[in-house]
Amino acid sequence: MVGLGRLVETELRSAHGQPPARPFGRREIISPWKELFFNPVYLYRQPLLDYKKVKTEVIIGPGARYPLKLKIPILIGGMAYGTALSAQTKQALAMAATKAGTAANTGNGPFLSAERSAAEKLIVQYSRGSWAKDLETLKEGDAIEIQLGQGLWGPAPIEVSPSRLARNPKLRTLLGVEPGEK
Repeated sequence: MVGLGRLVETELRSAHGQPPARPFGRREIISPWKELFFNPVYLYRQPLLDYKKVKTEVIIGPGARYPLKLKIPILIGGMAYGTALSAQTKQALAMAATKAGTAANTGNGPFLSAERSAAEKLIVQYSRGSWAKDLETLKEGDAIEIQLGQGLWGPAPIEVSPSRLARNPKLRTLLGVEPGEK
């Protein structure tokens, strides 16, 4: 069965010759039977009572010299400054991550010192772009996330369009891109 979304996506592909830019991965038709989930843990052992304390601490890389220790097993996902979020939003997410006891993530955009200051724990993303790969920037992170791909783009390199850079001179400066360059 072909839904309206798939029809529009096919039309966009044929008009532009490229897949639409979206970070949701490929469209997949899911059988209604795949929507049923069973939790067999209750057949093996009883769940904890509501007054029992549950430990949520997580250590990522316990054998590493500097493991990443978090209070909760939830991370702030990588979202880039300048292409996805504003500097103020990045800073607010870093502050929220600190209060929650987890780590913020730079995303595939440039490194923001304000985000580093606001985040007790910061994951620096080594992205497919040409920026934020110098040793000093990588040392700013408590951990490094290596971006191997994203959605439909896979391992394709990243470039930021000159029109987007023209609208945001601060982004261009942070990326180290000259006017007119990609």
